[in-house]
Amino acid sequence: MSFDYQCNGCNKKKELRTATLVVLDGKVVTKEAKCECGEYMQEVDKGFEGFPTVIRNEPKHLRK
Repeated sequence: MSFDYQCNGCNKKKELRTATLVVLDGKVVTKEAKCECGEYMQEVDKGFEGFPTVIRNEPKHLRK
């Protein structure tokens, strides 16, 4: 899973696999999403893709 970020100042984009949230000046930002221009990037919303389907195959969970 990866997170996509975009800078509001210069429109550069970055893809991150890890994200560490920190509080700076009363604002929650992603530590690794600091842009070259000095601003913190915002996460781009990917939308909800649904929940994964889990199929249990143990005998006590099989439907008869």
